[in-house]
Amino acid sequence: MLPTKPRRKPDFFAVLVLAVTLGVSATLAYQLYIYGGGDELPLAQHTPPPSLVGG
Repeated sequence: MLPTKPRRKPDFFAVLVLAVTLGVSATLAYQLYIYGGGDELPLAQHTPPPSLVGG
């Protein structure tokens, strides 16, 4: 039989940095997709009557 090398466990900090980097990249890409189109932002055309608004 051939000798097998012991498998190294992945470094927790490296995995954490990779996950955070992917999350931040996805968030920034989403923000650019939503707000970077150049069109006006979708705003409400009418407000509800005050009797329907709580508070």
